[in-house]
Amino acid sequence: MVRRTLPSDQLQVMGEAPQGVGEAGGGLPGLSSFAHFERDPPPRPRELWSVYRQSGCLVRLLWAMISTNKSIDLGGTARSPQDVTALYELGLQFAEIPIVDASKLSNDLHTYQELKDRLGIYYLCHGPREGDPNDTEALEKDYLFKLKQIFPLMQRLGMSLLTIHLWLDSRFVRKKTIQYKINLLKRIVTIAAESQITVCLENLSEAPDDMEAAFREIPLLKMTLDFGHAQLLTEVNRSHDFLGRFPGKVKHIHMHDNRGGESHLDDIHLPPPEGIIDFKSIFMRLRQIHYSGTMTLELKPDEIRKCLPYVRRLIGG
Repeated sequence: MVRRTLPSDQLQVMGEAPQGVGEAGGGLPGLSSFAHFERDPPPRPRELWSVYRQSGCLVRLLWAMISTNKSIDLGGTARSPQDVTALYELGLQFAEIPIVDASKLSNDLHTYQELKDRLGIYYLCHGPREGDPNDTEALEKDYLFKLKQIFPLMQRLGMSLLTIHLWLDSRFVRKKTIQYKINLLKRIVTIAAESQITVCLENLSEAPDDMEAAFREIPLLKMTLDFGHAQLLTEVNRSHDFLGRFPGKVKHIHMHDNRGGESHLDDIHLPPPEGIIDFKSIFMRLRQIHYSGTMTLELKPDEIRKCLPYVRRLIGG
């Protein structure tokens, strides 16, 4: 049976992955209109040779040919400008940049802009962790403040999608706090829409019922479906349930593997298929709903290189 309580120390850090993983913005929470396809459609076959000549990368050419008939753009987490270059060299289309401290990213802003222009890669954003999931005062004063600082940087880097953590699991978050978070999400989505930024709420340990009210009350709110988080604090991976319940809400995906578990320490971000997640059945479901969004491999570049052939086979069906 799934435990219904957690020690207070875990409750405050649930979602903060082990050292070296949480930096990707992918850990379970601080226990911390997407227009790309309209703006940048996949290259047509007659354009592919010019892509190859400009990049000099055969792998990139071959993947572009494969991607011509696919609707999923594949990217990875970039914790530094060096990671952006590494992801590009792997043939990935975008980098998801975790912005924990807006002032720190500002120091590298010019470098990120230069890489974007030179490589033709695009960026998505992962916001900061929320901290204590039941501390509404900190959410109002600190978390919202950090998000407001991020939006101008996103505009400068051409980022159109923001993934955020706001834990709504009714097993661990107070009912009154959940309603506060839904109201907070309304404000965040409104502010983001002024900059043409789509906000995606990431699942942490929630069931679909936990997120239903937020999606119902906030039409512009979308979802980042995290396959790894859907395997934790549950007996069965919840990805199928989310895809069945909210097929029109899922606009972004985080992909990594784990071995299940009932703690934030089990959010270990393994390269697929080193864990227990049944990715084949999940990707079959993605094809059934005609998913046409983005997918971030929440791993380090070397780990992405290791699992990339497997992931591309899954995407190819």
